[in-house]
Amino acid sequence: MLNPSVIDLLVGVADGLRAEVLDAVEPGPARDQVTAAIGIVRRVARALTGLVPYLMADIGDLQATLGLLDGPLDAATATCPDPATEGLDALIAFDLALRDRLAALAEPGGAVDLGAAERRILLDALGRMTERDAGLRLSPWER
Repeated sequence: MLNPSVIDLLVGVADGLRAEVLDAVEPGPARDQVTAAIGIVRRVARALTGLVPYLMADIGDLQATLGLLDGPLDAATATCPDPATEGLDALIAFDLALRDRLAALAEPGGAVDLGAAERRILLDALGRMTERDAGLRLSPWER
């Protein structure tokens, strides 16, 4: 275990920027960028703890939804990378690939002609994705 944690380091950077740098920068574009950086670093720090569970839930839901809309999953789509052995980048790439595949199905004239039942499945999946995204707490309004 790293001590301090990555989250502690990010919070420390944001605190240091606010306490030591922000007031030293004259109002204008540079100060605006420092302020934005502080907010972004804090948002990333909040999200980090939930990222792997978020991705695992998203991937499972996407796989189930794609199975309902597009039939049985192929080996590449059915096998989720293990973040412990393959790393977070592999998990993120896999999630994005599944999202792209779902988006392609949603396009008019896509691979599947969506009837009312399929559109409901798709809309329900998009609603769950939105709820999961909110669970990461990436809102700039949270502190």
